[in-house]
Amino acid sequence: SDEEKETILEGLFIMKNTTSKYNASYSSFDYFAYVHKYAFEYTAQGAQGHNRWSFLPWHRAFGLLFEQELQEALDDPTFRLPYWDITNEAST
Repeated sequence: SDEEKETILEGLFIMKNTTSKYNASYSSFDYFAYVHKYAFEYTAQGAQGHNRWSFLPWHRAFGLLFEQELQEALDDPTFRLPYWDITNEAST
């Protein structure tokens, strides 16, 4: 819904303007972007994460941590990242 989209954008804006609790050199949002880039960057050996067995469990845990960070930013422990159903046009 439009309200859900606004809530997510608000949380991302707050994260972008809040220092990361994991590394003060980054905003909360930028730290998650850095971790994802570092964990899955391409090297001479190829993709370091997307072509491995650990892809799904790692992304599940990463998504949960990101969701929890959004909950903190929004001060709303009930917030959940919405499921994106690519077969439903209203979801896209």
